[in-house]
Amino acid sequence: MPWLEKEQEKPSDNLLFIHVPRCGGTSLMKHYNVPEKSLKNKACLKKFWMKTFFRRYALLERNNFPIWTEGNAALFFIFVIGCF
Repeated sequence: MPWLEKEQEKPSDNLLFIHVPRCGGTSLMKHYNVPEKSLKNKACLKKFWMKTFFRRYALLERNNFPIWTEGNAALFFIFVIGCF
């Protein structure tokens, strides 16, 4: 990637590229069972939104840009109903 260094005769000689891995939030969340612990003693509406959050989190963990999701299906249904 010579564009990272400017005005060098041989830019690749002085280039150090470091890969920084992900922080491990998913493995910590699974290890400490955060989704189940966060739902204890909560109101129904808060439980619903937390379940929705964790379901989307799991979906985005499997796919980078998911197209076929429950939310997109609901919006498509509302759009179709709105057209009539």
